[in-house]
Amino acid sequence: MATLLAVLMACDAPAPAVEPTPTAQPNDLRVSVGTRAGKTLIVALEARQAFWRPSADDGPALEVATFAEAGKEPSVPGPLLRVPVGDSVSITLVNRLRDTLLVAGLRDPRSPDTLVVAPGDTGRALFRGERPGLYGYFGSTRRGAQSWSGGRGGQLSGVIVVDSVNAPPDRIFAITAWAGAPPIDGDSTFLLAMNGKMWPHTERLQVAVGDSVHWRVINFAGSLHPMHLHGAYFRVDARGTRTGDTAYTAAQQRLAVTGLLGLKETMSITWSPLRAGRWLFHCHDAFHVDHVQEQELPVASRMWAASLRGDTTRLAADVHPRMPCTECRDSSWGST
Repeated sequence: MATLLAVLMACDAPAPAVEPTPTAQPNDLRVSVGTRAGKTLIVALEARQAFWRPSADDGPALEVATFAEAGKEPSVPGPLLRVPVGDSVSITLVNRLRDTLLVAGLRDPRSPDTLVVAPGDTGRALFRGERPGLYGYFGSTRRGAQSWSGGRGGQLSGVIVVDSVNAPPDRIFAITAWAGAPPIDGDSTFLLAMNGKMWPHTERLQVAVGDSVHWRVINFAGSLHPMHLHGAYFRVDARGTRTGDTAYTAAQQRLAVTGLLGLKETMSITWSPLRAGRWLFHCHDAFHVDHVQEQELPVASRMWAASLRGDTTRLAADVHPRMPCTECRDSSWGST
């Protein structure tokens, strides 16, 4: 009888609790994570699996590898690390993935030097922001001979900003891509997103006539994107690669309507809306763009998005397609 009771008690013992898979939140890249200690930003990061919903908040979920601030929800793109020039960033990174994690950009944003963290281990990195600019940190995962750039699902990336003295307020936009099964909608196996969302679920931006609008854009997706501002010129203030920005002097600055971004390339632009209306910032690659009817767009000033239709997810939508993908050089602000 004692033996039988022991067996019954063992069978009735509760199973160990399984931590639920978190949901990755879209990151609008407005706020840096971490705490300050003098001239050092101290950041605790994690890499973990999460469900990412690039369409509606209750839409289809993709299971992807993501970055998160320790103890908080993961995000796509990963947490923003932002410091004034000359300050340092001290990072701990816990790998909660099942695969070995490799991250470039955390030891030095300008270097390909990689931080390697085994499953369950903690990696540490320290760098000093010596040169102003827009940078990124980029993860990949490895299991045996198999590896995944961007981790499973391609979302292991985050933004680093080193601000110059008296830098103007800005917004940051990060382009990411996902490719793989299962499809998110019908036969679709590819999508593009900005700051973690695809059209029509992206953030809507509103600006006032006459505002001086500063944007920084980084391409984490694996293809070229000719990013086009429909309805106005923008001034190109800087261009960059993963090794750093090249800031243009006043004589070097030019006006454009399109800036071509390759993988891990960046640009900083300034523009000013001269009249009220709808404004779109979108990829001018025909493969990445779905044209929609004007009445389908919101009424207020709206910028870019990513649109899903047919067999591929497209980046943004242009109301009046009428210009080839070319850069315009002009001496004054204007409309395209």
